Amino acid sequence: MRKEEDSYIDVEQTGRWLKYCLKEAGYSVKEVQGYLHLECPQSIYRWFKGKMLPTVEHLYSLSKLLGVHMEELLKTKEDMSVGSGLEPKNKRLFIYWKRLNVYICNNPIDWNSVESYDF
Repeated sequence: MRKEEDSYIDVEQTGRWLKYCLKEAGYSVKEVQGYLHLECPQSIYRWFKGKMLPTVEHLYSLSKLLGVHMEELLKTKEDMSVGSGLEPKNKRLFIYWKRLNVYICNNPIDWNSVESYDF
């Protein structure tokens, strides 16, 4: 049975996860600051250090930037820590998938120019 305290969001782990995801996607703090229209980067550093969580609006924007659901950016106490428990092969696949996902989101496919193939 699941303990009630395990369902709470782990602010520190979420901060480390956000930092990891943004770094792997190739975004700098300055770029994220501009994307979120923040006047200064201090709040982003506070997220990374686990001092506070992003607002719902910022979390939504980050999920769109990274091409993931908002829930995937939040970590609970029961979640594994960043990178732990992942086999090296799976971690590389995860990183590749994230980069590919970000690339596709930033470079949409023009399906009219794609040739059709009959299989």
